[in-house]
Amino acid sequence: MEETLRTEGNLKSPTEALGIGKTTAVRSQFKAQLPADDILNILRTTPSGLTAKEVADRLGSTPSNIGSRLSKLAAYGVIKRTRGRVVPHASPCAIYSFL
Repeated sequence: MEETLRTEGNLKSPTEALGIGKTTAVRSQFKAQLPADDILNILRTTPSGLTAKEVADRLGSTPSNIGSRLSKLAAYGVIKRTRGRVVPHASPCAIYSFL
């Protein structure tokens, strides 16, 4: 999704507007900050979608950290959030996929 948001005359992508865009210099100093681009790249490669725990496992982060980022991306319409079961007879959970 290549939508841009206008903020004080500057055009920003949805991930930059959320403050979770590319931060290569900062990322090398602070490994805890994961850019939304990494999350989006993982979701692009999995058409069936992933749970927050599965995304967190692939990024080496915590599900709560990734879950909040996924919720923000879904709220802004960058990704899609659906409810479903990962395995039969399991509780339904949020499944995120790239639009």
